[in-house]
Amino acid sequence: MAEMAEGAIETVVVPLDGSDLAEAALPVGRAIAARAGAALRLVRVLDLGRTAEAQRQAEQALWESARRADVEARLKVRVGDAAEEILREAAALPAPLVVMTTHGRSGLGRWLIGSVADRVVRGGTAPVLLLRSGVSLDGETGTRRLLVPLDGSALAEDALPIAQALARAFGAELHLARVAETTRLFMLTGTTDAPVPDNVMEELVAGLEDDASAYLAGVIERLASAGVAVRAAVLSGVPVDALLTYVDRHAIELVVLATHGRGGFNRLVLGSVAERVLLQGHTPILVVPPVRSGEVGTPTDGVEAAGRTVS
Repeated sequence: MAEMAEGAIETVVVPLDGSDLAEAALPVGRAIAARAGAALRLVRVLDLGRTAEAQRQAEQALWESARRADVEARLKVRVGDAAEEILREAAALPAPLVVMTTHGRSGLGRWLIGSVADRVVRGGTAPVLLLRSGVSLDGETGTRRLLVPLDGSALAEDALPIAQALARAFGAELHLARVAETTRLFMLTGTTDAPVPDNVMEELVAGLEDDASAYLAGVIERLASAGVAVRAAVLSGVPVDALLTYVDRHAIELVVLATHGRGGFNRLVLGSVAERVLLQGHTPILVVPPVRSGEVGTPTDGVEAAGRTVS
């Protein structure tokens, strides 16, 4: 798979499993593909041992899904484990973005944990836009405000190029936020034998916030030539709670974050920023891997609707 240059999106991959829930990702995939000038690919994965007739029916089901959603797309049926085959499909395509719901036929009621979506996020080299059941982007307007949480690390900044690309494509405002972890400071000073004077504590808190402000100012300066409206905010407190409050207060429609960074973005399940936004918020998330090159395994043979374009 070719590396994604400066956040470019050349292919939008929408995995479908025959459920209405999975199909809800189609309008979003169509909007992103249209705005980004990318190709749209619909993928269906069948279990091993399925007959040629089952494969033909799966291809027909993809065609019907494309027709109902009024999209033009390439269709592909693969055979094997769902998550592995989605990863292999994305790995074979130029600058892919995977758009999928957080659970489908194989993961109802389990959210990210153990689901196909979770495995695609953790095992892939492509960005994955996750749409929670009942929570989606507008299929026509896409996003008007998107947020990139930053923690001061280069790893967290891996989310910036694709966030910029989407902001340009949709004419959206790009929000950057860094949390000055003042809560941790209060916890640490609370363990000392002697109380910390108020004026000293105020200076320590101000220092954390000044450092965060200076960092964000530097990021904005680097983004100045991107042609995107950018605003930045320094937040205080527990990182996840502060970010969720910011998302609600500013009507953020998409959160874009790297899979790991110094502040704990490496934990995509069990208390992470990503899962808590999905479970507690009303906002889709786009998860960006820190390395966007290389291959995922060895692709298995699939059954492709070769050259088939649906309108």
